[in-house]
Amino acid sequence: MTRAVELIRASGDGQHAAGTPEAQRRALDALRVLRPAEIVERIDPGVGISGALPIERRPDIQRLRALIEAGGVDELRVVAIDRITRADDLGDRLHVLTLCARHGVLIVEPPGRVIDPSQALGQVEYVMRATWAAEERQRIRARTMGGRERRAAEGQLVQRLGYGYRPIPRVSRAEPPRYEIDPVAAEVIRRIYARVIAGDGLRQIAQDLDTEGVPTARGGRWAPSSVARLVRTETYRGRFHQLGGASVIEVPAIVSDETWQAAQAALDARYRRRGRPGTIPALVRGRAWCGICGQSMHVVAVGRGSVRAHYVCRTATHRTRETTCGSPWYRSDTIDERVWSVLRDVIEQPDVLSAASDDGSETWREQVAQCDATVQRARRDEDRVLGLLRRDLVTLDAAEEQLRRIRAARETAERSRGLAERAIADAERHASVAADAVETYGPLLDAADYATRRQLAEALLPDGREYGAWLYADRIEVVGVLAAGGAAPMTEVSTPPRRSRTPPRRPSCTRRCSAPPVPTRSPVGPRAAR
Repeated sequence: MTRAVELIRASGDGQHAAGTPEAQRRALDALRVLRPAEIVERIDPGVGISGALPIERRPDIQRLRALIEAGGVDELRVVAIDRITRADDLGDRLHVLTLCARHGVLIVEPPGRVIDPSQALGQVEYVMRATWAAEERQRIRARTMGGRERRAAEGQLVQRLGYGYRPIPRVSRAEPPRYEIDPVAAEVIRRIYARVIAGDGLRQIAQDLDTEGVPTARGGRWAPSSVARLVRTETYRGRFHQLGGASVIEVPAIVSDETWQAAQAALDARYRRRGRPGTIPALVRGRAWCGICGQSMHVVAVGRGSVRAHYVCRTATHRTRETTCGSPWYRSDTIDERVWSVLRDVIEQPDVLSAASDDGSETWREQVAQCDATVQRARRDEDRVLGLLRRDLVTLDAAEEQLRRIRAARETAERSRGLAERAIADAERHASVAADAVETYGPLLDAADYATRRQLAEALLPDGREYGAWLYADRIEVVGVLAAGGAAPMTEVSTPPRRSRTPPRRPSCTRRCSAPPVPTRSPVGPRAAR
């Protein structure tokens, strides 16, 4: 007697609630009557599984593969091909087809439609229908996002409100979702705001909530960062930001606007007392890197009253300090003056603005063209292999192997193209920002205050590991986006140092700025002694 495996899949829990799996069960039960068979197993996960997931993340497909490879399966029964997969990746779409063809398993749909994966026509039909299913999923996703954006623009709620709110049951799915204040969670939020305004520490508040057994939104433990997020969010004063801030709608307020403002002022005052974030003047804050291990350099204040700031490797400020690289502490005023002297020398070069227009992206554009050619060639090769497969001029295993290699080459080219496009956009943006900053602030160099210097440093040394000031025990190396007459250029994108305990060798470069050596050891204050 024919032995069959039935596969049931719904994309999400919403489809389960709507009864979609039940409709599939009824259709497969009817198929049993029309086409009697011994049912080896009905694979029904009971939860929503997206058909777009890759094969390794599909437990139902993994179970199906185990049953087929174990032998004793003649038919795979599904209500439609799209229940098997809607994946964008061609290899994932061909996985079940190849598995069934290798073991002689037919694919059967109600009311008795049979697809033979071992025959060319069956293979073509499966590939075409699986491709249409993947394209339909993309159209559904586009329509869904478009509908959410349209409803958000009309002032409707399209995202769930967080801790402190609970949904109001809806009469029908057509009714927009509504929320009301959860009185228990709202009381916790008001207590947190009151304690923050009173000056209590975030860590102490979190510990007290854990001691009292107050649950978080997900049932875990409270942390200072979660307490700070609750205080910072505007939802609790009646303004909910959804879709990444693209839409702001009014919601029931848990605290008054005056209470919310007072809590923000209390947090800001607390940060100022601790000298963070960014309140201590530091020219290359967030743009300084340790020359020994390649980690970022933090700004640390030492002393009381007359505060001295230092650039310190993050390994030295880590909580455990077990991986300290041994980098010295650098006085921020000394480092800032020497970095500023390098930046000023570059800005004062006569052809710096013309150099800014040359963003050095021509090489990246050549890479884009090469990647496009590779992708087009890969698509032609895929069509050629599928054509050979349809005409039975190549075996299924050989075609699968060729398609896998072609797909790998195409995906590599597409990733390389994406990297090149981002590099081009970043280079153009950085060059434009740097040119505007030099043109605006260049005449003010002699009387530049800290704010002006910081704006110029941010423009010439963009955020990211490709740029910044590398601090060594005996020198400073500055890597920026502008070139100055070829004598002291700053356009070279150097490879950051490796993570090691010894100073790495940097690539030789005639287009890198260097500042005078810095002292090997700097005053470190009482924190280093600890």
